[in-house]
Amino acid sequence: MRLIFVEGIIGAGKSTNARRIADHLGRRGLGAHVVSEGSPLLRVGQQLPHPYAPWSDVSIDGYIDRCRESWRSFLGAQDSGLLVVCDGLLFHGNMTDLLLMGADAPTLMRYFDVVLETIRPTGPRLVYLRTLDVAAALRSTCDRRGAAWETYQLTWKLASPYARARGLTGFDGFARFYVDYRNACDALAAGDGLPTLRLDDDRGWPERERDMIAWVDA
Repeated sequence: MRLIFVEGIIGAGKSTNARRIADHLGRRGLGAHVVSEGSPLLRVGQQLPHPYAPWSDVSIDGYIDRCRESWRSFLGAQDSGLLVVCDGLLFHGNMTDLLLMGADAPTLMRYFDVVLETIRPTGPRLVYLRTLDVAAALRSTCDRRGAAWETYQLTWKLASPYARARGLTGFDGFARFYVDYRNACDALAAGDGLPTLRLDDDRGWPERERDMIAWVDA
């Protein structure tokens, strides 16, 4: 089994490009499927009584332990030889929850190390879709997905310990959270523990997709 993660902030193109990778691998005759960031098998928050307030149910350490066990269970249930393309699930998903819960940089690194140690036999790789102007990208995504979606995102994320401790409110607070999230992703992706392709969004999609497919094939 092999794992490929596609990561980035909301609206960065994770879902679209995870499907593109899986479709490309399928055309090469390889068994590949996409696992969504909302998967209850791997998204620990979705396993808790309050999925949009995990801080109500478990400590940060307990959450990290649950991440380890979720990945162990998932890997144990998969067929050998399968290629799994993950839409989020390394950063966007469980790490988002940890940051909202108030996890600091060393704790996020510990989470990252715990997950990598668990999945290392799969030879994991990362495609990191990095957003340069976070606020502008989020504004575009909110406008595209509608007012109800924006309200839903702001309501639960700005009720978090992270947001309350910093007095974050409104769209500006939401954008501030995702700047910090992007910076945390930068730090983790820059390490040497995981083969990573970083694609900044200062280039058009055709060029980035060409680089992504070439990297996946390498």
